[in-house]
This record gives sequence, C-alpha cells and structure tokens, in this order.
Amino acid sequence: MESVSRNYHLIAVFEEDLDPGVVYIGAPVRFGKRRLKLLEVNPKARWASAPTSFHYDDITRIDFGDRYNTILDTLAGPPPR
Repeated sequence: MESVSRNYHLIAVFEEDLDPGVVYIGAPVRFGKRRLKLLEVNPKARWASAPTSFHYDDITRIDFGDRYNTILDTLAGPPPR
C-alpha cells in the first residue's frame, strides 16, 4: 500500500469479510505496524475532518487508479493538512 500511495493519491479499501457492501476511499495518511489511517473523501469530493483507522488484518482488497478514483481525486483536490 505504501508504494501504491506514492503513485496514486486515493485508494479504495475494502473489508469484505466485515461489511461486503462498503468501500472506503481516501488518502493514506499513516502506515502503522497494525493499522492504516485513511483520510476519507466522500462521493461529493469533500474530505473528512479526521482519518479512519483500518486493521491490516481486516483489509481484504485495495483498488487504485480506476476511473472513479481518478475523477474523485481531481474533484477533491489535495487532502487538507
């Protein structure tokens, strides 16, 4: 995920075993030993105020570079600092 985040601003995170119908899209802000912190962006291209934490063991899939994420990245602009 770290190498992907160097080339793609947004990644889509799936926890299909916990909630198969949900995808979390955002910018990775921290790669810890056990968790990923992701600053999410919503479908209206608005950034969340705080990052969401995901246990690596719960992540079943990541997507990046697809058409939706690319357009959402363009509309949202860079994440707030």
